[in-house]
Amino acid sequence: MWDLRDTMKLSVSAAAMRGRNACPQVAFPRKPPLVGGAAIVIPEDMDLDDQPVTPNAARLWTGGIATAVVAALIVVAGVFIARGVLNISVLAPKTASNLGNSSTAVYAGLAAAATLVATALLHVLLLGAPRPITFFVWIAALADLVAAAAPFTQSAPTSSKVFTSILNLIVGFAVISLLSGVAASAIRAGRRTSSGTASGVGRR
Repeated sequence: MWDLRDTMKLSVSAAAMRGRNACPQVAFPRKPPLVGGAAIVIPEDMDLDDQPVTPNAARLWTGGIATAVVAALIVVAGVFIARGVLNISVLAPKTASNLGNSSTAVYAGLAAAATLVATALLHVLLLGAPRPITFFVWIAALADLVAAAAPFTQSAPTSSKVFTSILNLIVGFAVISLLSGVAASAIRAGRRTSSGTASGVGRR
């Protein structure tokens, strides 16, 4: 008689045969992009930040000017908080207003000017240095460290020195973070412009 166990053996044998005869699934790579009619294959592990690039200068400097405005406003806001809220006579004598005096305007102007210098440095690094954003972050961070230590070399109350040092650190952090994002955006815009130009030349 035909037994249930024989039926189970046949089912297992058929499943094993199907497994041996099944074709393995092969993942084919995506078609590489065409630039100027030629296929370019970019390895996935390549550090694109290490490649030569021409950034979009208009976007870079527009972002740099906006960052300079932010840096100046951080100084003004910091002085207002120090004098009006915390009652710390920072960057001006106690007889000055909550926004300080002309020295506060000079401080804000220096912060904006330093930001524009940082933008120029970033532009130069993007044009020729390997890993330009990494180098920029290190250079700017070390400069910010010097700016944070500078108040302690002056003859002023300790509270004023500490607050000015913290304010310098905040300005430096804001400039580094904002300009790093601006640089990434300028790089992407520059690559899109280069790709569009190459495609136009290839069609000709």
